Amino acid sequence: MIISHGKPQYSYDLVKRVVDKGIKVVTFDSVIADAAGKSLPGATTMFQSDQEMAHLTLDYICDVLLKDRPKPLKVLKLWRGPGIPPFDRRQETYKKFEEAGKIKTLEVLGPSNPADSEGPIAMVVSSILPMYPKGTVDVIWSAYDAYARGAYKALTEAGRSDIPLVSIDISNQDINFMRAADKIWKVCVATHFPNVGISAVRILAQKLNGDPTPPEYILQPSVILASQLTPEANVTNLGNLIPGYGLNTDNILPWMDELRKVAGVK
Repeated sequence: MIISHGKPQYSYDLVKRVVDKGIKVVTFDSVIADAAGKSLPGATTMFQSDQEMAHLTLDYICDVLLKDRPKPLKVLKLWRGPGIPPFDRRQETYKKFEEAGKIKTLEVLGPSNPADSEGPIAMVVSSILPMYPKGTVDVIWSAYDAYARGAYKALTEAGRSDIPLVSIDISNQDINFMRAADKIWKVCVATHFPNVGISAVRILAQKLNGDPTPPEYILQPSVILASQLTPEANVTNLGNLIPGYGLNTDNILPWMDELRKVAGVK
């Protein structure tokens, strides 16, 4: 069984019932821990390296994009929480940059309706932009690309190309906006989505074969610069443009290679 985005309030009990039945389990973006914070033996939990994703975006902002501006940099932060595991992990890194005096949060903006991320974010960003004239905001940092799309729309409608946008996660629409002539959306950091399923199936195959498996597996992200995106770029061919993007040779055992040869699969 593969379980994705299970809520903390029920995931442990659910997965424990499944594991107790002898069913092999891998989860993604689901916190599997009991009341004491202990994980569940037998299940493998997978996550994106959310702390690293936040670190890469903030490093880019501080050390590349705005390296010559005085610190702390003034940030409009797009985020929602606490209580959302990937956002909470990204916040851990964000807080460290705040504590180090590298960034200063002007506003924390989130959607009023979690079921519709873009529209509410576009509205809230539009509403606060008049409060921050040119020169008073250094960057918008978005913990989630859907929020970034809303912010991008608000910035373009307001003619505010003075505020760059940096985000986490990727989609084809994000790529279209990043390639736009206004050059507002500078960079995103993302993992290759198919690797979530690929990694889960590999680990499940190991469990079914009786091989030892890790209690946790972390997928590593890549930095995607707007300047790297060609007119033909999309989420399926980014590996041809971004070094290392989509590359995943983890958790491949010799018997898997042998089966591939027998099946004639590369």
